[in-house]
Amino acid sequence: MTIDKQLPSTRTTELDSICLKAEVIPVLAIRRVEDAVPLAKALVEGG
Repeated sequence: MTIDKQLPSTRTTELDSICLKAEVIPVLAIRRVEDAVPLAKALVEGG
């Protein structure tokens, strides 16, 4: 990631705060881009 593409420090601080509160941070690898939106909707609906 280049310097000009990095997140502003306020956003990074906010993300750091969220990550520190999480006991687990799930990571998904989505092979097909068309699967991303239905998967996101299912995750939101499921809580």
